[in-house]
Amino acid sequence: MLTSQISAKVDRTSNSQASQHLEIYKIRQTALLVTCLAYLVSIMIWINFEMNTNEIQFTQSLNSWTVGQLSFGVDQLSLFFILLTTVTMPVVVLSGFYINAKSARFYLILILLFEGFLLIVFTSLDLILFYVSFEAVLIPLCLLVGIFGGLRREI
Repeated sequence: MLTSQISAKVDRTSNSQASQHLEIYKIRQTALLVTCLAYLVSIMIWINFEMNTNEIQFTQSLNSWTVGQLSFGVDQLSLFFILLTTVTMPVVVLSGFYINAKSARFYLILILLFEGFLLIVFTSLDLILFYVSFEAVLIPLCLLVGIFGGLRREI
C-alpha cells in the first residue's frame, strides 16, 4: 500500500515536470517565432527600401489624445541597425535554450523586451520617444547581464 502511494506521488511529480518542460518548450518556440517574424519583416523593409533617396521612408504617425503624436520611420542608417538587431535576436533566443526551466521564461521576456525597445530606438523620429526608449533598453540589458552574464558580470 505504501509503495502504491509513493508511485502515485512520483507519477504526479513526473507529470507536472513533464508539463512544465512542455510549457517552457512552447514559450521558447513562441519567442523564436516572434524574433524570426521580426527578421522577415525587416528583410521585407530592406527589399522595398529605396537606397537612391535620403528621405525617411516607411513613416507612420500615431495620434493619441493622452500621449500626443508618435512618429516612426526608417532611414538608410537605421535600416542596417534594424537588420542587425533582427538578425541577432533569433541567435540569442537559440543560445538561451540551455538555460534552466525556472529562469527561461524571464530570460525570453527580457530578450523580447530588449528587441522591442531597440526597434523603437532605431525607428523613432521623436526626440522624447527616442530618449525614453533608449533608457528603457538599459533595463533589460542590465538584468540580462546581471542575472545571465558570465562569471565577471560587468557592464
